[in-house]
Amino acid sequence: MKPTDQKVIPLGAIASFPSVSACVRSACWRHRFLGAFLVLLSSLLGAPIASGAGSLWAFGYSVNEGPRPLYKINPANGSIAQTLTTSFRPEGFGTDVANLGLAYGAGNLWALGYSVNEGPRPLYRINMANGGLAQTLTTPFRPPGYGNDVAGLLSLAAGGGYLWALGYSVNNSQRPLYKISPANGGIAQTLTTPFRPEGFGNDVAALGMAYGGGYLWAFGYSVNEGPRPLYKINPTNGALVQTLTTPFRPQGFGNDIGTFGLAYGGSYLWALGYSVNNGPRPLYKISPASGGIVQTLTTPFRPEGFGNDVGSLGLTYNDVAQVNVLANPLSGGTVSGGGSMDIGTSVPVTAAAASGWRFLNWTQGGAVLTTSLTYTLTVAGDCTLTANFTNITYTLTTSNSPPGAGTASGGGTYIAGSTARILAAPNLGYLFSGWNGTGTGAYTGTNNPATLTMKGSVTEVASYVPVPPTAKWGSMGGVPGANGAVYAAAVATNGVLYIPRQQNLWLESGSGSFPKL
Repeated sequence: MKPTDQKVIPLGAIASFPSVSACVRSACWRHRFLGAFLVLLSSLLGAPIASGAGSLWAFGYSVNEGPRPLYKINPANGSIAQTLTTSFRPEGFGTDVANLGLAYGAGNLWALGYSVNEGPRPLYRINMANGGLAQTLTTPFRPPGYGNDVAGLLSLAAGGGYLWALGYSVNNSQRPLYKISPANGGIAQTLTTPFRPEGFGNDVAALGMAYGGGYLWAFGYSVNEGPRPLYKINPTNGALVQTLTTPFRPQGFGNDIGTFGLAYGGSYLWALGYSVNNGPRPLYKISPASGGIVQTLTTPFRPEGFGNDVGSLGLTYNDVAQVNVLANPLSGGTVSGGGSMDIGTSVPVTAAAASGWRFLNWTQGGAVLTTSLTYTLTVAGDCTLTANFTNITYTLTTSNSPPGAGTASGGGTYIAGSTARILAAPNLGYLFSGWNGTGTGAYTGTNNPATLTMKGSVTEVASYVPVPPTAKWGSMGGVPGANGAVYAAAVATNGVLYIPRQQNLWLESGSGSFPKL
């Protein structure tokens, strides 16, 4: 029965490629500049993009002792977005939720149940997707006279990683505030509040409690039919931080909120009001800064006998956030995950590097989150996660054999798939004889210069042989060269004429095989 209703990849990382050829470096810079620019543009435009309102939730009344409905309510217009069927039924017909409040936290709805045979009170974790019972935890709460219990104030709330509920005053003393672990239902901490039963001090009314903006919120009792106070409570110590004056007054003296619970979401407080002449029930959007009514929405709920209605079992709000995922640079790979997510849920995001690229890390606001391809985020608000990629690079090492016989150039760091050019220049008295390469894609042969495609880190050794020891220098005889150039010659005693390849450079870079004349 219900009461009678009356009224970016960091750019500095690019410095790790000091020897990449100019054309490849230019392409690399373009990729990174574009990715960094997009990340910067996203922040300048206010990204991440806010996803808008979440949803309000409330239980309805059982029909013919059947399953209790769970309503998902659109806070933009007060309409029913979805009706789920739960496993809860009125006492005597099954397990049911008690009128102690409804809370949202860590991607689930939470409600306390009835004690069986004065035993421990159950705590239900409810699946928001289908209304099913996901888990039943055992709490230390028992009915009065059998242990400490949660008071009938619709005070169950969730926030800061815990569940919260107000307890009964003992001998009219200060009311306890319980901090409850959602992992096991145990009491993590008991705080002392300044609230006392009426006649012994100020107290909270049986209108619900909500957690939001880092504080707990609850309505108090009207004094002399005046405005109803709104209490802002410190969850760290239970102290009263602020008392706001609301426009709500007891029935007959103004509009008032009904005994359906209090919720916090979308930066506002929410409460359902009383029906007027059995008409639609109002939904109040309340400013937590002033306690004033920001907006009054019309819901489809009406008192029993006039339509479907919400039960006096609590009201809660699940905030949603937009999780944006970016690849930096765009050509570096792909990302998945993200989207519009419920606050408190765990969301995996995954990166996959493109061919020729390597994954670096996931970052948020420039701070590194992980170097693993997959990162699981606990959603706390709108955010942007960036998967950073870098080109795969390989090292080309050149050397000379024997040392000092010449100079081999072209070594350095190259982007995978790029082309490297190697050149050997023998010193005076030596002839180039060939390259000997090791590693994937290495070159072995006599071409000079030679090119190779970088498929892995390679080593290239330029080999040289000395000029035959029996050779002697000939005279500057008219050995004609191209374009009228005149080349000197060395004549060996075996009658073979050796001609240098470049003018005025004896035995400069050559193939080691010269024509006979």
